[in-house]
Amino acid sequence: MAFDIHALIVINRDDIACLYQLEAYDLVEAYNEGRLKGTLKEIAAELEEESNPVIMVIRNKK
Repeated sequence: MAFDIHALIVINRDDIACLYQLEAYDLVEAYNEGRLKGTLKEIAAELEEESNPVIMVIRNKK
């Protein structure tokens, strides 16, 4: 997948590995092309191209 992704900085959160900002128009395009699965697919199904960006939180396994 080729998304316009912006990494965000997290301070003092041991359980969060990283955060990414995903642009809605990229997610809508990927959804329409059938390139998504799981929770991200469910979220993208509700978006419009003009929607606010989605923040993806990746957590460390415990």
